[in-house]
Amino acid sequence: RERERERERCVCTWGGDQSAFLIFVHVQEMHFFQNRDVPDLISGFPQYVEHFRNCHAKQLRIDGTPIYLSKGDTPEQIKEVYVKLGLDVAKLRFLAMFRNPVKRVISAYEHKKRHNEWDKNATLKEKVDEGIARYFQWKQDYGPNEFYDADSEMIGRGIYDQSIRRWFRHFDHSQFMFLSLKQLIADPSGVVDAVQEFLGLNTVRLEMHQANIGKYTPPPVPEGLAEFYAPHIEAFFKLKSEYPGCF
Repeated sequence: RERERERERCVCTWGGDQSAFLIFVHVQEMHFFQNRDVPDLISGFPQYVEHFRNCHAKQLRIDGTPIYLSKGDTPEQIKEVYVKLGLDVAKLRFLAMFRNPVKRVISAYEHKKRHNEWDKNATLKEKVDEGIARYFQWKQDYGPNEFYDADSEMIGRGIYDQSIRRWFRHFDHSQFMFLSLKQLIADPSGVVDAVQEFLGLNTVRLEMHQANIGKYTPPPVPEGLAEFYAPHIEAFFKLKSEYPGCF
C-alpha cells in the first residue's frame, strides 16, 4: 500500500520555460512518458517509480519533463497508464511555466546552437520559417477540432493554448497550475509559496539561488514571428479568462 501511495502522489512539471522553475524545486527531466506505447509504459512503470525510492511515502514525486506539455499523446497515455494500474488519476497535479513565445523561440534557438544540436550554419530565420510552414501544413491536413502536436518542434511548443486544451480533455482543470516566467522573476518567494499551497503542502521558506544559465545577445526577431503568435497569445488569454483558477 505504501508503494501505491508513492505512485499516486506524483506531480508533472512542464512548460514554455520550465528550466527556470526546475532551478527552484530541484527536479529532473525524466522523459518516461515520451516515445513509448502504453504496454511499454506499464511494464516499465516499476522502474519509473524506483527513481523515487529515497522519497518518504508522504512526499511528492516530481517529474520535470518540459516536452510533456506539447507532445500530443502524453496526456492520454498518462491517464491510460494510471487507470490501468488502478491508481487515482485525481491525485495527479500538473504545473507549467510560460514565457512570451517569441522570446522562447529565440532562447530555444540559442540553446540548440550552444549545444551543437543544429547545423551551425542554420539561421534563426530559416528555423522559424520551417516551423511556421509545418504548422500551416498541419492546419490544411487536419480538422478544426484537432490540437497541434508540436512535440519538440521549436515554433509549435509556443502554441500554449492548444497544448493546454488538449490536456484539459483528459484531466480536470482543477489539477493544473499555470505560471509565468515574469511572475517568477518579479516574486520568486511568492511563486514558490503559491506552488506549495496548490500542492497542499505546508509553506516552507526556501533558499533561492541564481542559476548559471546561458547568456547571449538576442538577435533581431525574424519577420512574421510575432504576427504568427499574435492569435495564439490572444487564445491563451481567452483560456485564462475561462479558467482563472488555473493561472
